[in-house]
Amino acid sequence: MERPFVTVKGLMLCAAVLISLCAARLVRAEDRSPAEMVALGRRLRDGDGCEKNPQKAERLFRDAADLGDATALYNLGVCLEHGLGCDKNLEEAVMWYRRAAKQGHEGAKAALRRLRNPKPPAPGGAEMAA
Repeated sequence: MERPFVTVKGLMLCAAVLISLCAARLVRAEDRSPAEMVALGRRLRDGDGCEKNPQKAERLFRDAADLGDATALYNLGVCLEHGLGCDKNLEEAVMWYRRAAKQGHEGAKAALRRLRNPKPPAPGGAEMAA
């Protein structure tokens, strides 16, 4: 039985083709449905099966949010609240959470309640230890 002849150059070419195909999937994200953009954004934000890229995740959430997707509105609020892929901006996060909550998104409603009623520092916290 003959063994196929594989060269390093051939392997590099295959790797380059695979990388370009994966990059094309990200570049063509604007052609996806809002739900697909949110799913890809979550994977990029969390590093689920790919390298973490919170900046691209935030961009995908923003693009899908601009189309009115409630889950995207919520996820964009999360990014803005925590500074994931963008500067932290609580005022803008609340705006996106409100838009998602108006569509019935439960996570957005919970985030708004949490931000309206922040927990006070626990007794014996760092301030008292000093």
